Amino acid sequence: MTTATRTENLLAVPSCHFSPPFAQQVRRAVEAFAPTAIALEVPAGALADLEWAVGCWPSPVCAVVEGAVFPFVPGDSILEAARLGLRAGVGLHAVDAFVRRRPGAPRQLPDPALASRLAVPFQAAVEAVSARPPHLRADVAREAHMARALRALLDAGERVLWVGGASHWLPLRSRLQRGDFTSPRVKRHQWHAAERLALAPDALHRLSGMYPRLVRAYAAQPDAYDQHAVVRALVLEALEVTEANEGLFLIEAGRADDAVWAEEPASPADVTRTLAYARNLAATARVGDVPSLGELVRAAAATVGRRYAGRLLALALREDEPSAADGLPRLRIADKDTAGTFRVGEAVRRLVPGWSASDRRGGLAALADRRRALAAPYTLLPAAEADPSWYWYGHPDEERSYEAFVADLLRRSAGGRERLPGTPFLSGLGDGIDVRETLRRRHEGRVYIRSERPEPGGVTNAVIDWEHRSEGDVRLQRHNDSGWIDPSLRHVGSVSREGDGSMVSEEPHVRLVCRHFSMVSLDVPTWTPGADHSTFYGRVIQRLLMIPHDRDNIYGWLDVFFEFCAGKPLAYYSRYTPSARIHAVARRHRVRLLHVPLCRIPAHVRERQRRFRFAWLTREQWAELERQLRADGTRRAGGAGGRKKDRHTTDVGPYRKPMSRRR
Repeated sequence: MTTATRTENLLAVPSCHFSPPFAQQVRRAVEAFAPTAIALEVPAGALADLEWAVGCWPSPVCAVVEGAVFPFVPGDSILEAARLGLRAGVGLHAVDAFVRRRPGAPRQLPDPALASRLAVPFQAAVEAVSARPPHLRADVAREAHMARALRALLDAGERVLWVGGASHWLPLRSRLQRGDFTSPRVKRHQWHAAERLALAPDALHRLSGMYPRLVRAYAAQPDAYDQHAVVRALVLEALEVTEANEGLFLIEAGRADDAVWAEEPASPADVTRTLAYARNLAATARVGDVPSLGELVRAAAATVGRRYAGRLLALALREDEPSAADGLPRLRIADKDTAGTFRVGEAVRRLVPGWSASDRRGGLAALADRRRALAAPYTLLPAAEADPSWYWYGHPDEERSYEAFVADLLRRSAGGRERLPGTPFLSGLGDGIDVRETLRRRHEGRVYIRSERPEPGGVTNAVIDWEHRSEGDVRLQRHNDSGWIDPSLRHVGSVSREGDGSMVSEEPHVRLVCRHFSMVSLDVPTWTPGADHSTFYGRVIQRLLMIPHDRDNIYGWLDVFFEFCAGKPLAYYSRYTPSARIHAVARRHRVRLLHVPLCRIPAHVRERQRRFRFAWLTREQWAELERQLRADGTRRAGGAGGRKKDRHTTDVGPYRKPMSRRR
């Protein structure tokens, strides 16, 4: 593979930052071209920091200059060119200008991972994109500066190897051919007194799209590096459950020991499924060839499960000890993550990338953006006062939306029909010929027709199994430490088995909770002040919390709920058809069970309604949140009040499980 362009004594290797295929191309170009000078697209003054970064090999490090962070990561073409030049004794030249770019629409270049396969067609595609004006003034000024510096080196008789951004090469070549070095006036900065830092795995991924597993693999064998093979080995290794990777770094989990995962049987065949899904995600997202870490995790969670995805993520981000950068301050993403916010020790810094990389972060960056959006309403709340009373509160908008969803769902469920015995044909076919009744009474020589009538009374109770594909799912059949959870709704009754959760904010403490099995009712609200025993909480939730260990399964849960709605119709939403055992529990309490396929609820509605934010706040913080929401126009005047539920852990039988209690 080669996309290098040669002009007299100039060999250009257009590249993209943090793309190992281009770093391999640089290695081949240095060996074949034998340059006497290597010109790098870095600002003057950066060479000392490049030499320092080469000395830290293979640890990823960075330099911070005037609020811009410049990563130096193995697998980057410029760092590789500097390393080879220093090893071969070839002079290094910084030919770029330090000009800060204003935010603008980036050039949509092809995924650099395709360069190793497409070669010359890839370079042609890059040139076609780069030839489209307009360019930013900062880019035009930098290209003029680089063209002038390259011309000076060529005039001095040097054999020059230029390594720089692929999008810059076409304008540079045109300027060199025309001898045009004119430049617009822009503000130039000086590279001086760089702050040198080590890159933590999260900052490494945010700034470069690389992660420790890829960096180690490239540093170990630069010439034989194959990212497809590295990713395949990573996905296969994650299948092996070992003490080193079990339960670590669970995706979107605030604490690993709070998460409960079902058994996930997997085999090497699942590696093929995961890789195929991940490559499809890469191809559809950016016409890519190699999946990003975020795409790998999404594919692993979808094809095998979230426990497996957590192991894969832990292996990908695991660092080797000791590191060549030991002793350096570490740059990491700030806990309260906002765009461009990093942490060095205890100090929070706002930094911008010094040079851009193609966005190969995939779903992990989207997850961080989603987390910031979910935490936004809570970031401006006042600090808690001394000795406050704390309660669990749901988000007001989400409570109101869920109550409307439950009411609408049960209203639609009331459209069920009851089948009547077949009646003889007289003057109309009614609801069609009743073949079964006609055959049963064929000795009468008459035709019978079907007849249906609406179910007597409305449906005011329902079960929603949000995700399980079978009634035999281990999470439904076997006791685990998942708890029952839901906000204290004032207009509907609801209780849900808690599924996967994630931390949204640590101060104040906010979690994103996921329902995976819910029981809802319009007969009584979840809770009202001073009426515990007559509410859904007193009649259903408290009994669920006291279920013995041997009955803590779907049949025990339904036995409690069906007793609450005895003698009434009940809608059962699920992917599977309820078994005879569930129907037997329903008959015992005279419940008319109406099964409704879960697909009747649109997928986007299910995903929106099964998740809600749970915040541990004081009454004063809750009142301030309501005031802010009203001020922002996100709540109607006179909306629903707050909830007052305390969640703690108590001993029930031989095990401990989360439960809810009012104060």
